[in-house]
Amino acid sequence: MTVLVLIILGVSLYLSDTVGLSDNGDFRRVIAPNRISYGGEGREAFAFTDRFKLSFEGKGGFEKLYNSLFTLTKPYVTTQHIFIKTSILLNLVYNALIGEDPGVYRIQWLGVLYCIFLTVSLGMIFINVRLGRKWLDVVFILLLIFVFCDVGYTAYFNSFYGEALQYTSFIFIFACAASMIFSAKRCTLYCVLYYAGVILFMGSKFANIPLGIILALAGLLFILLNRPSRLFKSLNVIGLTFALVMSVHFYTSIPEWMDEHTTYQAVFFGVLKNSPVPEKDLMELGLPSYMAVLQNTNYYMQDHKVDIHSPKFRRDFYGNISKFDVLKFYLKNPSRLWQKLDISIKNSAHIRPVYLSNYDLGHERLTKCKKFSTWSSLRLKLPLDNIYFVVILNIAVLLVIILELRNALRKKGIEHNKDINYYRKTIAGIFYFVLLAVNDINLLVPVISNGEADIAKHMFGFVTGIDLMLLLSVIWLACKLPHILCRIKEVFCRMKDINRLGSINYYILLFLSVSFSAILLITTYSNKPKKYKSFTYGAYVSFGEYNGRKLLWRVINTDENGILLFSDEAVAFRAFDSEPRAGDKNRMKYGSNYWPECSLRKWLNGEFLKDFTDTEIGLINNYKNKVLLSVYDKKKSEGGNNDFFWMHVPTLADFGFDGAYHLHVNDMVFLLDIKQFTKFISDKAGNINHDYSYWLETVYYANSSMVRVVDRDGYIYMKDANAAGIGVIPALYLKNTAIILDGAGTKERPFKIG
Repeated sequence: MTVLVLIILGVSLYLSDTVGLSDNGDFRRVIAPNRISYGGEGREAFAFTDRFKLSFEGKGGFEKLYNSLFTLTKPYVTTQHIFIKTSILLNLVYNALIGEDPGVYRIQWLGVLYCIFLTVSLGMIFINVRLGRKWLDVVFILLLIFVFCDVGYTAYFNSFYGEALQYTSFIFIFACAASMIFSAKRCTLYCVLYYAGVILFMGSKFANIPLGIILALAGLLFILLNRPSRLFKSLNVIGLTFALVMSVHFYTSIPEWMDEHTTYQAVFFGVLKNSPVPEKDLMELGLPSYMAVLQNTNYYMQDHKVDIHSPKFRRDFYGNISKFDVLKFYLKNPSRLWQKLDISIKNSAHIRPVYLSNYDLGHERLTKCKKFSTWSSLRLKLPLDNIYFVVILNIAVLLVIILELRNALRKKGIEHNKDINYYRKTIAGIFYFVLLAVNDINLLVPVISNGEADIAKHMFGFVTGIDLMLLLSVIWLACKLPHILCRIKEVFCRMKDINRLGSINYYILLFLSVSFSAILLITTYSNKPKKYKSFTYGAYVSFGEYNGRKLLWRVINTDENGILLFSDEAVAFRAFDSEPRAGDKNRMKYGSNYWPECSLRKWLNGEFLKDFTDTEIGLINNYKNKVLLSVYDKKKSEGGNNDFFWMHVPTLADFGFDGAYHLHVNDMVFLLDIKQFTKFISDKAGNINHDYSYWLETVYYANSSMVRVVDRDGYIYMKDANAAGIGVIPALYLKNTAIILDGAGTKERPFKIG
């Protein structure tokens, strides 16, 4: 099975094109100390890079080699350095073997190390974990491969993100624990490896430090598995002590700049974000009220209304606030914490961040790898982003743990304390509870430490944990299913009263019949087309034509502008902007996201209307269209006072729309902006998904070419303006004077108007 894992990893990450993740700006903190850089052209946003430049420092060859492998140019504490330094050595050896410039760094070698680490971890589970039935062992192994070799996880391997080591070390910790619980062999070795894994995990990301401490303390449980062995006990104590010492080292090594930036995010883009009472919140946090103007801002944006770098602000803010104060605020205001956790969980549907690309510039920017991504796609259809489902899953897992511990305790009494299986089952139950606690803390940590900034990426640890919990729950059910079926069979076999049995069968039959009838009725009537008498939400309207095809629209709103129609399907597949543009390098290369001048606006208000009759043209309102601006165009704004932040979850995507930099243009035909989409489509459970991506009108603020698109999965991403093959689903306002001439407002008999 380990060979299968290697094949899957090799095919998904290295066959044809290398698959990795593009740099969002975080790479520099680990590559700069290791003398790795991008070289002449620099970082390419939204495109994966697999070639970097190695620099050498020193007088002679030996000193240069020593510095490359064992020293850093500046301190930045992370266990990633172990893997990065090893990958540098592999690159140097490879370059020497093929006669290439020693300064070439291929990130593929770093990915290979993570692939080996994951394979070893899964291999330990394959070798040591036995569930009592061979078919169950096979199912467990296949599920592990299916979930944890998914490219959503493994794409991190070819990157410098800490998540790659966080993920592999977490699986390694689980593998060591499972090996000690299920097998009596090599327990001493697995004990040492367990604590090594905990240290790697803590050092991969500073946010993992509290989780690592919990996992280290949980290691003491394993002493019960090998009670007579003094060596095993000693190694556990030494491992725990070393792990705790390292946790202190990691905590004291957190850079001051990182602590300041994340604290700012935790307050102004966390506690205060969308708060109805920012002044009251600041007072509760012990901060001055003048900071309320910084509500809904993050540290990295421009044009703060208060100079956040001034001595006064630094003294008033950083001198009076910490992450513990943020935690205390949420504990005192549980409803606010619930809201933040709901937002966090809504951002946990995807494994890999949707704003990072898997391929280089040989592909369209922000292209995602589809190889071995079935679990990534499947989990989008599961309610894993629903806070109530997560709560129910947590309760169910907790009940399973209590049930198993109770059964183990009963068995202990029967076996007179002589059964080692009691200890194994007890430790398994308690360790599962530890994993549950770690995952719940993983849900809390991003909110407390960084607010909603980059929340989708920061949910990675929670995503890993919830996937593991779900997998273990499925396996537990599979283990117990034969027992449950056997108990049901026993109950029926004990029923000797034929009449009683007949009565029971009668009630079962009656229940099934009623249930089937109810389902049939609901299905029948729910599928029956609704008839309309006026321009109400959801009514179909036949209006205009394009290239000889009658156009079908749906009513999605009525207001002072008229009756808002949204095309039922794409009328064409075109680029948002296909003309050469002057401006920054990005816009010249990838097109412009500035709606007033883009080629798609000209097409919609020109050629698209060529087959409409004069009467139909006369029924279209000239709409005063509010257009959001990117940072590149914000000097043209007529209003607004804030950046428009990116969010891919439809129900959350319009946050900040009203206060964002904008201007107005007059349009007869336009695209829905992100607020219209959220308010009139997403929030009303309208038909979001199509089997193609389609444009929205709204820009991706931080870039001059990126435009928001609704993808096939119903989430809102972005694409370069010159991307071809994106659907165009237009919208327009009918005048309120339009009248219904015929039809029932259904898809089969849409309204005809005049």
